[in-house]
Amino acid sequence: MSSTFGWRSVFLIISLLSIIAVFIIIVFIPKVQNDQNTSIKEQLKLFKNPRVIMGLMITLFWLSGYALVYVYISPFLTKGLKLSANLVVLALFVFRIACLVGSKIGGYCADRYGVINTLLVSMVCDIVSLSFLTISINSAIYIFIFLFFWSATVWSVQPAQLANLASLIPSQTSMILGLNQSVSQMSMAIGSVLGGVIISFSPMTSLAWLGNIGVLGSIICVLFLKRKLVTDKF
Repeated sequence: MSSTFGWRSVFLIISLLSIIAVFIIIVFIPKVQNDQNTSIKEQLKLFKNPRVIMGLMITLFWLSGYALVYVYISPFLTKGLKLSANLVVLALFVFRIACLVGSKIGGYCADRYGVINTLLVSMVCDIVSLSFLTISINSAIYIFIFLFFWSATVWSVQPAQLANLASLIPSQTSMILGLNQSVSQMSMAIGSVLGGVIISFSPMTSLAWLGNIGVLGSIICVLFLKRKLVTDKF
């Protein structure tokens, strides 16, 4: 669209879609009674809980590792993996379709197999698929295949992680999810900055290997949280 109508057209479409979304929310979302206001002091008390800290660290490592690659996905595909620039739009379309598929699968697996198991399997598959994607240089077919699997496995983590956080302290779910949203934004910023620094002196494909380190950190946090949940039962 930007190549045909100019880059400003993208922002115009986003604005129109935002207006439509606001209209839908006003018309179709029922009004609910407001929760009691919570002070900053009350929110900070949550950081005294090791389970909450570990849960938020999962988001921090996972999304930072993801942002390292995603923010620079176009140059990663073209300069790093040598994908033709003409195929980038199609690759991003495949990426987004895989996001939807992964979110659906992640929610189903979290309900059926448990959030911890879903998190661990999804993150391991995330590392494996991104690794295979990174070595698929000059092969458009393999790039599309592993790009799909990487996107699907990345976003299968999200519903499981939200369910995980909501289960930590059920009475404080809204505050924990609010803190998680803040951590998510911070993680994307961290990944973006680190990615910019890395590609200034390293090959573009190095983003993937360092991104995998972030996901590995989140796996370690999941294992620590699992151990904490087990010990708290006794």
